[in-house]
Amino acid sequence: MSRRLENDELFKVVKDFHAKENREVSSVEHPSLLPKLRLYQKEAVQWMIQRETCSVFENIFLEIVEAVEDDSSSHGAKGLPVARLPTGGILSDEMGLGKTVEVLACILNNPRGDVVIPIPKNIQPEDPKKVNETVQSHKKKATKKRKQKDDDDDWQPSSKNKKEKGSATKGELEMEAKTECKEVELKGKCRSRAKLLAQQWYESKLSEVNKNPIRAYRESIFEGSPNSSRNVVVQCICSETGEDGIMKCKSCSRWLHKKCIGALKWNGVQPVYCPQCWLKQTPVQSRATLIVSPTSISGQWLNEVKRHISKDANFKVLAYKGVRVDGFSQPYDFADYDLILTTYEILRHELCLAEVHERRSLRYEKRYFSPTCPLLCVDFWRICLDEAQIVEGHATAAADMVSRFSSVHRWAVTGTPVQKSLQDLYGLVVFLCIEPYCNMTDWKNILYEPFCNGKKGPMYTLLAHIMWRSSKIDVLDQIQIPQQTELLCLNDFSPVEQHFYLRTHQECSNDFLEKLSKFESLNWTLESLKVVTVNHILGPLLKLRQACSHPQAVRGNVLTAQKKTMTMPELLEALIKKTAIEAQDALRKHISSLNAIAGLHIICNEFVSAAEKYREVLQIADEYKGRVNVDTLQRIHTMHNLDEVIKCHRDVIPPTLRDDSLCDEAKNLQDNYLSKSQASVIAAEENLKVLSGSVSSIEGKFSEMSNSNWWVDLCYVLDREEMLLRIHDALVNHRKSLADVSSSSIINRVSTINGVQVICNQWLEDIEKNQTKVRKELEALKAADSATLVNDAVDCHLRVSNLKSKKTFCQLCKVENILKNYETGLFDIKLKRNENTMVGDVYLLGQGKEGSWKPSEQETVLRTILSFGRQKKAENNLVKSGTLFIKIMDALRKEFKPLRLLWSMINERTCAQDELNMCKLRLRLRLPEEAVPSHAISTNRRKSVPKKNNLSSNLDTKMENLHVIEIHQVETMIHQNKLEAASALSDLKKKYGTVAYLQNLRNKDDSKSNVEVCPVCRSNLEKKWAVLSCGHCYCMDCVSELFKKKQVLCAICRENTKFDEVSFVNPSSDDKIESTETENSLPSVEGSHSTKVEAIIKKLFLLKAADPYVKVLVFSTWERVLDVLEEALTQNNVKHLRLRTGPKYELTLKLFKDQDEEDTVTALLLPLKLGSKGLNLTEATHVMMVEPVLNPAEELQAIGRVHRIGQTRPTFVHRFLIKDTIEERMFSAVQATGKEKWSGKQVTLQQLKDLFTSSQSAVPGAQTSSSPILVQD
Repeated sequence: MSRRLENDELFKVVKDFHAKENREVSSVEHPSLLPKLRLYQKEAVQWMIQRETCSVFENIFLEIVEAVEDDSSSHGAKGLPVARLPTGGILSDEMGLGKTVEVLACILNNPRGDVVIPIPKNIQPEDPKKVNETVQSHKKKATKKRKQKDDDDDWQPSSKNKKEKGSATKGELEMEAKTECKEVELKGKCRSRAKLLAQQWYESKLSEVNKNPIRAYRESIFEGSPNSSRNVVVQCICSETGEDGIMKCKSCSRWLHKKCIGALKWNGVQPVYCPQCWLKQTPVQSRATLIVSPTSISGQWLNEVKRHISKDANFKVLAYKGVRVDGFSQPYDFADYDLILTTYEILRHELCLAEVHERRSLRYEKRYFSPTCPLLCVDFWRICLDEAQIVEGHATAAADMVSRFSSVHRWAVTGTPVQKSLQDLYGLVVFLCIEPYCNMTDWKNILYEPFCNGKKGPMYTLLAHIMWRSSKIDVLDQIQIPQQTELLCLNDFSPVEQHFYLRTHQECSNDFLEKLSKFESLNWTLESLKVVTVNHILGPLLKLRQACSHPQAVRGNVLTAQKKTMTMPELLEALIKKTAIEAQDALRKHISSLNAIAGLHIICNEFVSAAEKYREVLQIADEYKGRVNVDTLQRIHTMHNLDEVIKCHRDVIPPTLRDDSLCDEAKNLQDNYLSKSQASVIAAEENLKVLSGSVSSIEGKFSEMSNSNWWVDLCYVLDREEMLLRIHDALVNHRKSLADVSSSSIINRVSTINGVQVICNQWLEDIEKNQTKVRKELEALKAADSATLVNDAVDCHLRVSNLKSKKTFCQLCKVENILKNYETGLFDIKLKRNENTMVGDVYLLGQGKEGSWKPSEQETVLRTILSFGRQKKAENNLVKSGTLFIKIMDALRKEFKPLRLLWSMINERTCAQDELNMCKLRLRLRLPEEAVPSHAISTNRRKSVPKKNNLSSNLDTKMENLHVIEIHQVETMIHQNKLEAASALSDLKKKYGTVAYLQNLRNKDDSKSNVEVCPVCRSNLEKKWAVLSCGHCYCMDCVSELFKKKQVLCAICRENTKFDEVSFVNPSSDDKIESTETENSLPSVEGSHSTKVEAIIKKLFLLKAADPYVKVLVFSTWERVLDVLEEALTQNNVKHLRLRTGPKYELTLKLFKDQDEEDTVTALLLPLKLGSKGLNLTEATHVMMVEPVLNPAEELQAIGRVHRIGQTRPTFVHRFLIKDTIEERMFSAVQATGKEKWSGKQVTLQQLKDLFTSSQSAVPGAQTSSSPILVQD
């Protein structure tokens, strides 16, 4: 049975059960309720009131006729147990039937009686003003008596003898409080311990006959106040220790601020506890109904109360925003409200505050304690969960939190109680506290598993008692909601989108089938798999669905990584570039395999075959020249080795005209390859020459000054102490960006002027020495022989295998180390020594750096001295010398970057020369004296080889010796490379054909016709033509004739093309088959958008033309699709709003509902998860579903925003689908088998596989968007 039929059967059982009750509809109209209840609403309210007053129903247990008795484990009972239902239930009227009004009517008709707030025994209410006056008087007396205290009276009772206040009884607490308060009034008379104990005993006996116990309670609250003789430790939730306005917890005796615990309006009667102790107390009775709703409709509840409750009703409503916003409140503050509103999101945040934290013995007392959720300390009259399907997942944080609340009645209010399967109801059963079914084991054994096996009676019996359901179809005569019409809009992809979709479809299909191959059977349901596994499997399906809306909606796609929305021409260019790169990769793989085969033939002394393979490579390179770029290094490898083979074996290899020019061609390619790096070296030299000249000019001016030691002279003529203080402050500010001042900092070595001079002198010497070294070594590096540089670099660092064996640095490494030392002097950079390590595929060696590009600390010191000299009007020559010196340092820093760039370009040129040498290597056999590389070891032998810890050795054997093989590998590698070459060639042809097809699309003229002619019949290619994999175009008639053969053979290049490799260009596919006069008068869509986005905009234009003040809801599952839509609507001047969570949520709804004719908003963009639940948007009459929705409950919720009570106009639902895509196949499958079958987890892996493999049209005979399919509701 499908899920839809299963739900219909459940609702029918519920309806029939209540129909048999023969309940007389009594008057539930309340004078404070403004709207008049309809008949079905009166029935629902009456049932709710009955559920709150009756809790017993018939027995559903089964009598066991025979049983095996076991005294050790069995338990017997006479008679059948009676299952008692808690009061409350599930109000599941269909969306839009006025469940809010029904809940308000129940609240008004069945209020709680007088609420009793518990207070300590023997305490009578007292006027708060008198209490405060007494407290202030007590404080004044205590302060006065402390001043009169004698010097001898310094004894304090030992803390070991004190009782733990948290474990004391109420009487003991009052006695102790009374005793300690009187202790202040002794005035030194009880100086001995005996007298003190006697005084305490007297006061305790006196308290037993005290005629005003409220005073004792009040004094216990303020015991030990800041003005008393005892020390007070404040442990408030705010972590502040100030003693102004504090109170003591009645239970644990902690001191807290009255403001922080919500006791500013304390009346002196109710007990005051800290937040932690409140969790241990009996919940405070409240007459309030707690409504928990999603954040999106919390404001709507307030509006509904204002609309439907009379202002004269004195109906008190509180919006609870959580402890983080409102702070902690005393639970009895919630006792006098009629309605308290909060949200699931607030409860999720306060779940961490719901635990009781016991006091533990610590070395140091905690300074503060966490607050708790005060709602947990309240016993509500009833709790109502609006949109209760949110807590159907019983493991969610919201479900956990609401299950902790105390209440008399519990209600779950939802229009979709069953979203996927009846298993969803378990979360609601847990919330309703229905024993024994709130235990998962009992739920499965007694109800769910028998239901799945066909025994539906127990499940339906339970749900019929606790659920009320009214459907729209049953009460249409009462609600009088206009009819709703569904419109299906099918559209064809543009050629560019079609290519992108097919490309994505191929990738997702391969990915999906690969994931399915890991399962033994495809009959497994998604329900039987883990959530992580289900999400992993559905990933390709999600991508394919997103590709139907817009290419940039596909997550993880390289083409769509940019934030800016791509136009279709931009998408086309991106596809051409990406496909061209893929074609280059395929060509590279093909040539690599051919070169490998040629090298293997040389090993086998088959020189003729080797020459043929090399010549085949050159032929392919010439064939694709100008179309697909061939790797230069591969061409050099081929020409060099072919030339070498021909020269050595000219007598057996047939000659060609090109043989004599191979060496020259290879040399030209090498020169061109090196010319780029050589040009970079020359450009770096020219840039360095300009900046070095600037440095020399400033240095010349500075040398003419007689005060080269200007900073030394300033140190002696200025105030040294003030200067040192300024230097210290400057260094501290300089190092603020670092976490701390490291030991390498000079801040601790500049405590004296002599220390400053020593550090600066040493730094200047190092700068001068390194500057001279860098310039000298770079000149030598430029003049060095390139071959020598390459060989030394190979022996030093270009081969990982040589890193640990090398003992001397090459010239490049020496210059680099000098540059690093020079850099540490010019900039605030410190060197740190690293071991040679491997991180991923990157080998780290030598030293690392940390710091910034700011001036060094030593330069900061000199700048501070110069600034101090300027401020103190020092000698002009000294200031001028200092200014020139700072200019020199600035110029040196600017010069350093070209210096470093020049070294980098020389290093890159050296690496390029090494690449040329390496690219000429071909496969060869291992020499006898060489070690066996790891890739040449057989599987059996590899197991016996010990694993090496050094990762560099693995990299050495895998990469550097990859061309070294064993004799037994030759035959296998020849076969393997032949297969790889054939596969790469096939891929190359496909990719190149795709490039040619996409370029054909780009070269269309504005009239959407092709200027080319068919090479067979010579007719013009106008409206539609075919593109073969070779890139040549044919008319549809000629390509149809070619299709009659086994393969399509191109008439121009004789290239074979398979049927599935032929692409068709149909520029007019976007044109409408038929246009009405109204559609022709509509404005054209601005910008280049996807087919679906353009269809939505056209539909909005059409609706606005019919009704200028039309309001439309646009739903999408993905935020990225809404981003694209929002940009398109802005570009086309369609007034719209975007609904987001946050402070502007309510304002957005208000602006959309506003009926201002001059500035009306046409479209409201809503994410499905945010806008499909609970909102009342009857101002809108059209709902647009951008893509199919798998969850039917969410779709019904979205449609229910407009089709509900209060709607006076006909409503329409527009579904946008792309033809011949997975969207259409999903829609067809869902319509054929039922939505619930595809939304629930009962769908099998085979059903998902059919979505990918099916290629038939999902909706036979479907029309385009100009003639939509009408589906009557």
